[in-house]
Amino acid sequence: MSRTLNSIFISANRNTPVTNRTSRKTMARFYYLLTAFENQIHAEKCASFFHGKNFSLTSGMIFHCDSWVSSSDGNKLFWVTTEPEGVSLKSQPKHWLQNSEQLDEIAALLYQSLTHMELFSCAIVGWEVADLFLPDVTCGRSDMRIDPSSFGVPGWSGLVIAKSLVSSVENKQVFQPFCEGYVWQPYRTLSISGW
Repeated sequence: MSRTLNSIFISANRNTPVTNRTSRKTMARFYYLLTAFENQIHAEKCASFFHGKNFSLTSGMIFHCDSWVSSSDGNKLFWVTTEPEGVSLKSQPKHWLQNSEQLDEIAALLYQSLTHMELFSCAIVGWEVADLFLPDVTCGRSDMRIDPSSFGVPGWSGLVIAKSLVSSVENKQVFQPFCEGYVWQPYRTLSISGW
């Protein structure tokens, strides 16, 4: 992990409340890295990079990633979802996380790997993060879009954006260097329960 990314990640405020539009009555909650591309070939390369990748935690636990590409109708965007196995809360769980430090470590590994990707527009790790890209609660995943004017408001913890999008962001000071060509709102610890 780059020195800048590592120091920003570790210094994140661990008391930030988590908010999400998804109802608590949902049967499953999914934790994943969501990465947006304007080019399908680059999206497929990203999905290929993450699909089947194994990460080891300091505790010795190993988690496996599943990754796939979907597109937004009419928006010409390609979204890569990378889901680490054993983190999401499903009706038949393989949920093995014991504490938020393990979730932080998984996020750090995903963000560190993201530094090897090129030509993505934005990316974020968290619970049900696709909801952040929906114009309203009645829309589905095929309606996801990038609206840089909303990126400077609270709720985007861990958002990485291309520097080319920063000019459209109202509250630019919330962003810090991430890696070459990208800035981010530093990641804040999330609850392992997904709520």
